[in-house]
Amino acid sequence: MKYIKTFCLSLLLITAACAKQEFKLSNAPASSIAAYEKDQTFFIYGIGQEEDVQTADICGGNHNVAKVANRLSEIDVIVGLAQSAIFLPQIYSPREASVYCKQ
Repeated sequence: MKYIKTFCLSLLLITAACAKQEFKLSNAPASSIAAYEKDQTFFIYGIGQEEDVQTADICGGNHNVAKVANRLSEIDVIVGLAQSAIFLPQIYSPREASVYCKQ
């Protein structure tokens, strides 16, 4: 019974560990559907790495960009924890980038 409680608590913590950062670039309402959505691959926690997204090209100019977002999903957390159990540093660190244009 103790193991079931520990497993359930661990599962709850893993699924609660997702994170999303949104950067609103305009007060205008953003589309509910992302104009651009892509998984980005980083290694060893993403230290010293970056990936550029040309938001002006996606939305037809900088003035049409409503917000950008970066997300760490539950699956990304599970993959990271599985790797941490095998390797001390997290070798594969995925993130999802999204761009939302004005309506």
